[in-house]
This record gives sequence, structure tokens and C-alpha cells, in this order.
Amino acid sequence: MTERILNHIDGAFVEGKAGWFDDVNPATGTVHASVSEASADDVDRAVTAARRALKGPWGKASLQERARLLRAVADEIDRRFDDFLAAEIADTGKPASLARTVDIPRGAANFRIFAELMTSRGSDLFETDLPGGARAVNY
Repeated sequence: MTERILNHIDGAFVEGKAGWFDDVNPATGTVHASVSEASADDVDRAVTAARRALKGPWGKASLQERARLLRAVADEIDRRFDDFLAAEIADTGKPASLARTVDIPRGAANFRIFAELMTSRGSDLFETDLPGGARAVNY
């Protein structure tokens, strides 16, 4: 039986309204997953949820907290390296040697560099986290 991959919208895994399609390993021609296809309405719901998230905890989180969470994602990619490796090989048909040395490490590295950039970026203003979760902006 192939894996069924759902959409993740507003914190929940849901079946898309546009049907299903096969995810075929191009190296072997075998179907390794059935993917739920998002409809325009599904995409609109996801965008609405993302905009709402920016006004919620993520948008209110300090730069340091956001960076900590991005680093945690990178750490989880490292921890589940073999799972990501198997998924990358099945999805793209790449040789394990390439996915192992480039794709999976690069995925984790991307999250780490984004975390570093957001906490060390230069700008015309400086944010300071204050007790109680407030922020001060200095120009």
C-alpha cells in the first residue's frame, strides 16, 4: 500500500478537494505515494490561516524565539535524517549519495541560516525584547 499524503491547512491534515495524484519515483517508475491535490479553495484557506498566524503567536514571537524554532526544525531534520533521505530518494529518484551529501544537509542548513540571518540582520531599526513579551523598536 502506498503512503497517502494530505494537505496541512490551519493546523490540521486534510484531504484536498481537487482529487489525488500518484507520486512516482522517476528512477524506478514505482508509485510510492498518493498525494491529495489542493483546490483553489484549499489554497485560499491555507493563505487565510497563514495570515491569521502572523497576527497570532508566531507574529508576536520575538526574533530570538522564532530563530529558536527554526533551529529546532533543523535539529529535527538532522535527528530524522534517514527518514528524510528515504523520502527524498523515493520522491526524486536521486542517488542516495547525492541526497545524503547535498539535499538533506542543505535542508537543515537552510533553516539554520534563516535563523542566523533574522537575528543578525542589519536594518534601520533595532528590536529589543522586553519583560512580559513586549517589544521596543529603536530607530
